[in-house]
Amino acid sequence: MNKVQKRTQIVVLKKEGFTNEHIADRAGVHKSTVKRVWKKYNTTGLIDDLKRSGRPQILSPRKKRLVTNTLKKGLAKTATGIQKELRLSQDLQISRQTVARTLNEQGYVSRVKSKKPLLSSKHIKARFKWAKSHENWEVEDWKNVVWSDETKFNLLNSDGKEYYWTNKPGILTPESVKPTLKYGGGSVMIWGCMTWEGLGFSCKIDGNMDGELYSEILNGELMQTYDYYNLDINTTIFQHDNDPKHKSKRATSTIQELGLKVLDWPSQSPDMNPIEHLWNHIDLELRKRSKQFSSKNELWEVLQDILKEKDASFCQKLISSMPKRVQDLKNARGGYTRW
Repeated sequence: MNKVQKRTQIVVLKKEGFTNEHIADRAGVHKSTVKRVWKKYNTTGLIDDLKRSGRPQILSPRKKRLVTNTLKKGLAKTATGIQKELRLSQDLQISRQTVARTLNEQGYVSRVKSKKPLLSSKHIKARFKWAKSHENWEVEDWKNVVWSDETKFNLLNSDGKEYYWTNKPGILTPESVKPTLKYGGGSVMIWGCMTWEGLGFSCKIDGNMDGELYSEILNGELMQTYDYYNLDINTTIFQHDNDPKHKSKRATSTIQELGLKVLDWPSQSPDMNPIEHLWNHIDLELRKRSKQFSSKNELWEVLQDILKEKDASFCQKLISSMPKRVQDLKNARGGYTRW
């Protein structure tokens, strides 16, 4: 029985002359509830709740349009910025929370900006051209590509804020402190590659990477990967980006000597390289360990352990995303993608 039905029962029983105590017992409510329902009925003739006025709107429809138009016209990009702009230009005194709530009502949501390489008009044009030239490639075509890249991992897992829960906010404990090392603690740079058959050989880069060292990696870890998986140089395509060391005379000469076919690659396009998601996954694995590594060698050992855990299915899942990546890049006409 809902509230309206109970109130109806109370009114009917009251009209029939029953006592408040009897009605309360029959309806399963307190005696004061019987008195309140009967008093309201006698005063208003109603059983249902009266309509409530609710909280009045802070902004009129016109002022709400001012909020969204300020964002659409690029006069401000944040809720705080919109608040200040409207205060100065329209003498409209509203809080940042009201701005944010108004934008939410209009279908806008707040998100953390994604970090992406800066794209010039030249980059965008080249990326769009590349997408169109590879739009008909299927997973079977991308299976023949050996993906490669270099990346850096910090000794300290995260550069961002970390939060914790405590019932003793005034006391410092190991859980409440994020340790720092002088000069940032350093990092480990690694080179790695990935094939449809599984991850290839990787190496730690000591010092600066140049054309000479990159040439050694091509002759070493890359060729070991080709041999390990019995990859045919004549049918396999090697991918690397347009970093100067990759395009150096020494590296170019080595590529020619090895007979490698190189995939044409647009600049500023890490979103098209599935191995980038491998690095992201490893970074997440490092964060889960919640550990401050004492040395580069210790971090390198952990990185090797994580890499060994990735099987062929992991690589195949990433590589299978290539048709979608290319299509997204084409749809974005060479601009930023979700990858």
